[in-house]
Amino acid sequence: MTHVHVVLEASERMLCSAKSGDWSEVSQHAAERDRLLHSLPVQDPSMRELLTALQAHNEQVIALVTQAREEAGAAMEQHHRTHRALTTYLDAAAE
Repeated sequence: MTHVHVVLEASERMLCSAKSGDWSEVSQHAAERDRLLHSLPVQDPSMRELLTALQAHNEQVIALVTQAREEAGAAMEQHHRTHRALTTYLDAAAE
């Protein structure tokens, strides 16, 4: 297996982890991919296809991170509303 394929596989594992919401694995695979990528001659025109694929993976991961962040924010806001409502209820019941 060529070094290019190893980099691409690391990137694909990163994307797969992002799709499953395993963000610690995303970070690990991204670090592995970046480490491997530094050993490639990225200025070589033959690397264009690999770099295009890596960029596409990055864009997909960014979209998934954005979605997860928005969902977490919405869940946090719902939690705060529920907490405020419960506190109000308990305060009223105590009076």
